[in-house]
Amino acid sequence: MEFKTVVICSKCQEPIVSGEGFGFVCFKIPGQEGYHFFHRRSPGGDCWEAYMKESR
Repeated sequence: MEFKTVVICSKCQEPIVSGEGFGFVCFKIPGQEGYHFFHRRSPGGDCWEAYMKESR
């Protein structure tokens, strides 16, 4: 998937660049506006996993 606009990770606030080799996840989180994007398996850590650990 290629983005037409810059998508920012909801956890680390870094851009998610299409084609940089890292996965991402996108969710509609109940009670929050819009969709949220997270890096998945990035070199500095997994933003989605970190977000889930904090929310518990």
